[in-house]
Amino acid sequence: MTEDNLLLIEFRLKIRLPESYRALHQDSADHLRKLDWSDAAINPLYLTAENVIAPNIEERHPEMGIACAFPNWWEKFVLIGTNGGGDYYSLRLDNIEGVWLIGSDCGETPTRVADTLQQYVDQTIAEHEAAKALEAERVRRRALFQKEIEAHLAVVARDRGSLKVVPPEWAGAGSPLAAEWITCDAIYPMFGWLKGLDTKVSPRKLRLYGLALCGMIPGVEDDSECAAGIALAKAMTLGAAKKPQILRMRSRLRNRIDRLMESYRSFDQETYGKILWRTKAVYWLFQDDHEYSSDAPVYPNDPNLARVYEAVGYAIAGYPYGVEQAPDLLREVLGNPFHPVSILSRWRTPEVVKTAQAIFRGERFDLLPELELALVSAGCTDDRILTHCQRSNDHVRGCWVVDMLLEG
Repeated sequence: MTEDNLLLIEFRLKIRLPESYRALHQDSADHLRKLDWSDAAINPLYLTAENVIAPNIEERHPEMGIACAFPNWWEKFVLIGTNGGGDYYSLRLDNIEGVWLIGSDCGETPTRVADTLQQYVDQTIAEHEAAKALEAERVRRRALFQKEIEAHLAVVARDRGSLKVVPPEWAGAGSPLAAEWITCDAIYPMFGWLKGLDTKVSPRKLRLYGLALCGMIPGVEDDSECAAGIALAKAMTLGAAKKPQILRMRSRLRNRIDRLMESYRSFDQETYGKILWRTKAVYWLFQDDHEYSSDAPVYPNDPNLARVYEAVGYAIAGYPYGVEQAPDLLREVLGNPFHPVSILSRWRTPEVVKTAQAIFRGERFDLLPELELALVSAGCTDDRILTHCQRSNDHVRGCWVVDMLLEG
């Protein structure tokens, strides 16, 4: 901001801005340009006089959150940004160094979040740059899926256009979910939609999905008990695990969870949470297949294949929907259950089956381009299958194309 902007703030708020704030805007204009906020009114550091003035006036009203928690706060503080949740980052008007968080959720005492304004700005810029990098990576990843998404949507539109009457069923070209399933980027509604299918997703498929998620948890393979559970769950998907082994592992993991719950106060909370939730994620892989298929009641302490994604979310990000790749991985394993692909028997040539087996057994997803060539040679022209083979990222054991080719 210019000196005129700073003077306008002082005039409108009837205050003298802290020297550190004035120096920041006078000396660090280039530095602040890195904060290219998408919404100038909701960010940790306001960059215009208007955005500073508005909340500093509005939050003085007695019914507002800050005024309720900190009466007459404006006599000691000026608001310079927000966390977007109703609390504000602020500076002291008496020039005591630091940045404080004040608001209705901050208790009775302002919380000091930085020792100096410059430290706060540097931290804010670093967090902003990290968020931009994550978004760029998300866009890059979505671009890799785009051809496959377009192939699915084209078939749905083609088949829907050929229908004289749109059927009311959940599955099929006429279902609104046939297209929504392919484009949805939130895992919770996807699991809700699956409940409406006439044919329930197999426990093997959900276990493969859960294993793909568990493999994303940092340190899970270094945890001997979790690693043993993952190895046995993989054996279950291959039909190579015996009932006594499964029961022993289920009991072993359940006992570990109970021990963690009993002694949680002795753990560092972050470490404790990661250990507990990764153990729960692996434990939930061991829901009994028959009980799952027969819709037997699932009690709070029982394994639950449909909730593995929640535990993995908590283990990775601290909340149940914390795995951004969860929707893509579910589509990787299930394909589109609301408008499924049909595999023609003539496509299952010896070369196609041999390559698909190599991919499945050794998780050799680098062989997918070879599988595509073999399928084309066999006469496959379905772009949903071919574009899936062309994609180079986020393939896991249980890949719907490989599984369907090996089912015949």
